[in-house]
Amino acid sequence: MNIKEINVEVTDLIKDKIPETSYNTWCKYVENAYVQENNIVIPVENEFEKAIIEERYLELFNTAYQKFKDEFSYDKIIIMTDENTDSKQNKKEESEYKTAEKMKELADKKNEELIDIKKETEKALKKILETVEMMAGKGDYSTSYLCNNIEECNVIENVAKELEKLGFLTKIADFGEYKKAINIKWDNLEDENNEN
Repeated sequence: MNIKEINVEVTDLIKDKIPETSYNTWCKYVENAYVQENNIVIPVENEFEKAIIEERYLELFNTAYQKFKDEFSYDKIIIMTDENTDSKQNKKEESEYKTAEKMKELADKKNEELIDIKKETEKALKKILETVEMMAGKGDYSTSYLCNNIEECNVIENVAKELEKLGFLTKIADFGEYKKAINIKWDNLEDENNEN
């Protein structure tokens, strides 16, 4: 039998001797025992667990492993804190921190992009509303606005939505890469009010 097979048998023997909660709290580490320099090493997570196990359960472990002395010999059982546990935890925390930092960077970048989109939308909307006011002053109730740069073309759909919220009818014409126009129509409210 190898140590893994013996560990399975030993854990069954231990489970028969103690309550399940005690096993799950203190003795589960036997499942991961290994052989090093003719000693059985049971790795635990910290010094507190090591002290409790050595005080309360080491004799039970010895008794259980002795049942397999014909198939497996060892000098002693050593309860050892896993030297890598702190290192693994630190690496995990470091990795989580780096991931959180990257997520924050991405969120900040996305927020900046959204702020830029909002600014560009407001800028284009202001230009359009100035044109609408000028056209309405001449008695014309439709106009078109041609975006003339990448930023404006990227927000033209947002501008159309904002205009529709204000009661304008809009239609976007796409002329290819970074060439779009928005056709805008509105009713003459003054004429309608005068007719009533």
